[in-house]
Amino acid sequence: MLLVTQSMGGENENLRQAVARMTLENISLREDMEAERKFRDKIASAGHSTFSIDEFFGTIFEEVLNLMNSSRGSIALMSQNPLDEKNQFYLVAFNGVNDRSVGTRLISFDEGEKIRQALSFGQSLTINDIRRGHYTSSMIRPFYLGDKPVGAICISNKKDGKDFNSQDESKLGNCVAEIEGQIKNINAKREGFFNFLTCVEARDFYTAVHSVRVGALARIIADELRMNVREQRIIEEYGCLHDLGKLAIPDAILLKEGKLDEKEYEWMKEHPARGVHMLGRSSDTNTTDIGIGIVGFHHERWDGTGYPKRISGEEIPYEARIIAVADAFDAMNSNRTYRQRLEAQQIQRILSENKETQFDRHLSQLFLDVLPSIVYTQINDGEAGSLFHSPFCGQTMRILPGEFVATTRHRSEKFKGYFPCPDCLGD
Repeated sequence: MLLVTQSMGGENENLRQAVARMTLENISLREDMEAERKFRDKIASAGHSTFSIDEFFGTIFEEVLNLMNSSRGSIALMSQNPLDEKNQFYLVAFNGVNDRSVGTRLISFDEGEKIRQALSFGQSLTINDIRRGHYTSSMIRPFYLGDKPVGAICISNKKDGKDFNSQDESKLGNCVAEIEGQIKNINAKREGFFNFLTCVEARDFYTAVHSVRVGALARIIADELRMNVREQRIIEEYGCLHDLGKLAIPDAILLKEGKLDEKEYEWMKEHPARGVHMLGRSSDTNTTDIGIGIVGFHHERWDGTGYPKRISGEEIPYEARIIAVADAFDAMNSNRTYRQRLEAQQIQRILSENKETQFDRHLSQLFLDVLPSIVYTQINDGEAGSLFHSPFCGQTMRILPGEFVATTRHRSEKFKGYFPCPDCLGD
């Protein structure tokens, strides 16, 4: 009888332990499910509130690390610029990387073998090894837009010190699937933006090509400021949208031959506010500060006499101050219905004389310094042509929005085969 009782007692204890384990596992499972639900909500919100894939990844990166209980990681994106060398990527977000300058430059596949495997072949990798004297557990997972990988997420070092396992791989896979859905949505909005440009082009070719050139020039300024690649791309993307509000301006005003009268000018001055409204209307939540700053405040002046808010100096968003310089340059450098483009020397003199009245002094001078090295070219079938133009060359005015690209000579390897346009005023 005693043996039977002891046996039953042991079975009961085993049962209690099994129930306890199952209870803990259920609690852990519910916590994981709740964490993944919150993650989905947060990245959906981030995706709805931006037109920029780079901005999206900068916003969600910490959420990815938290979900994966990781202390280190990075997100790599393939370079899509046809003037860049093939097989290069950049880090759109990172944490725990010793070289802080890594975000300001493109990285070749030769520098990152594992990233190369992910981006070239779509391979998912789990790596447990010793690097630089430290044991590291990492996972690399590519993500796709359409049928080819466009980037990869790298997660390293779980906070509990354990190796990544099959459950972690599954969780990261679910994470990437959610991210791919948001990339698809953002890309659809970007295509909608290019449809906006097509609409603008049909009404006013100047505004369409002007917007693309301003975005490209703003990116060059951001590059010279040594902003990271992600910030450069965000500024370019919203720079292309800076005149979006002109879609709401009547043709009689937008396309008028000759100067606007006072009433018409007041109408035109509404386009920044109308553009902000259109940005907000185009997404499920408010757009980001960068987008609103660029679209809404690119006509403010350093001395406070601009519009729509008449703010001044450093009250003006920094990105809007960058756009203001690029916008003014391209406007003066373009033929309008009411005047011909200004001479190169006159444009440079106006940019110099209006420091600290219309423009941020530092940004205006930086642009003047880099201007001699800026070149424009035309893209055909995704490849840059061999003919490069000075910004002052009249040939550049005829490059269509979807075929235009700009860079500086010292930042592009393409200039090994540089051939200057014979009509250029530059070299």
